Amino acid sequence: MTIVGLVVTGTPLAGRAVAVADALSAQSHGVAMLASAAARAWVPDVPTWLNPPSGRWVPSAVVVCPATFNTINAVASGLNHSDLLGVINEALVRSTPMLFVSTTAERMTRHPAWQRSVDTLTEAGVNWLDPQTGDHRPGIVPDGSASRVCEKFDPAWVTDWLER
Repeated sequence: MTIVGLVVTGTPLAGRAVAVADALSAQSHGVAMLASAAARAWVPDVPTWLNPPSGRWVPSAVVVCPATFNTINAVASGLNHSDLLGVINEALVRSTPMLFVSTTAERMTRHPAWQRSVDTLTEAGVNWLDPQTGDHRPGIVPDGSASRVCEKFDPAWVTDWLER
């Protein structure tokens, strides 16, 4: 059985994290969810069955859903100042299969770090998922459309990636 580290960061799509965990569990994957403080606005109570194992653990795959502009740039820069970044960075250096469900606001893609970070992570083996279409590319969310993105997102897109 694979153990998927489900890393949840702070955008409205975080509200679908338990649905992603349920979809993974339905496919016989173990799931350990790590939610950032910002994600707790949308996932106030992580079900106990999703708590990560105590002590040091190494997931078989990592899904960052949602992957925010901040998280993408932090990982690409090698920042490691939280448990969440620690799990992602450790998985990256171990070449653990990794999927980022990017929810970067369209206006933020004009920031000079954006494309450089996407390129760095892609070269490092990160896979991408657009939460609006299921396409395997970084998702760019039109400003003001977060609720529509949440409605369009299908957790099966994550399980499909993992089964490939």
